[in-house]
This record gives sequence, C-alpha cells and structure tokens, in this order.
Amino acid sequence: MPMKILKNKRFLIILLDILLTGFSFCLKPVTLFMFRTGLSECVYYAKGIICPGCGGTRCIYNFSIGNFQEAFRFNPGIFCGIFYVLAIVILLNLDILFNVKLARKTNRFLTDYRVILILVIAFMGFGLSRNFFVDWL
Repeated sequence: MPMKILKNKRFLIILLDILLTGFSFCLKPVTLFMFRTGLSECVYYAKGIICPGCGGTRCIYNFSIGNFQEAFRFNPGIFCGIFYVLAIVILLNLDILFNVKLARKTNRFLTDYRVILILVIAFMGFGLSRNFFVDWL
C-alpha cells in the first residue's frame, strides 16, 4: 500500500510540474500584453497609493526574460517571493521523487504557518514602506 501512495505522489508531482510549466508559458504572453498595453487594476490610479503588488507584472515579465536587475527594481517583494515559491517547488520535487530528507525538513519549515505569517507581515510592511520611501525604486 505505501508503494502505491508513493507512486501517486510522484504522479501528482510530475503533473504539478507540467501544469506549472504550462502556466509559465501562458503567463508570459499575458504579462507581455499587460506590460505593453498598460492594463492594470491597481489602487495607485484611483487613490495614488502604491500597493505591495504594484510593479508585480513588470517584475514577473522581466524575471521571465532573465532581466533580474530590472525585475528587482520594479518590485523587490514579488522578486523574493518568486524565489520562495521556486524553493518550495524544487524541495517538494526532491522530497517526493528522490526521497531527500533534508528537503523534507526544509520544506516543512518553509511551509509552516508561522513562517508564512511572518512573510505576509513583512510583505504588508513592505507595502506600507513603499509609500514613504519610494525614491530608491
């Protein structure tokens, strides 16, 4: 029975990888379209407040074409979040496919609710600080 569960987990991980890869290929034309046309539903245009996600689309677009310096300049919070999500996906793959124990422990730490709560609070603090210290961006 445990071998069947392990095979199902491997199948799900491979399926998740395929879906994420497909999503990234679909995301690139969408971000390119939004980047070039200027479509955005951000509060900045309505209220003049820079939200934590402002510049996120341009950050993801520049990250996807390998322009990391510009990606960081547009939104450092999203830029760091991309690496956080990539780390979780890679560690999950190592844990499920190759049974690496260090990856399992690290992944448990990264997905712990306390760590995620700290990251959410840090991201909200980043959003507040963007409205006071925007000159460095």
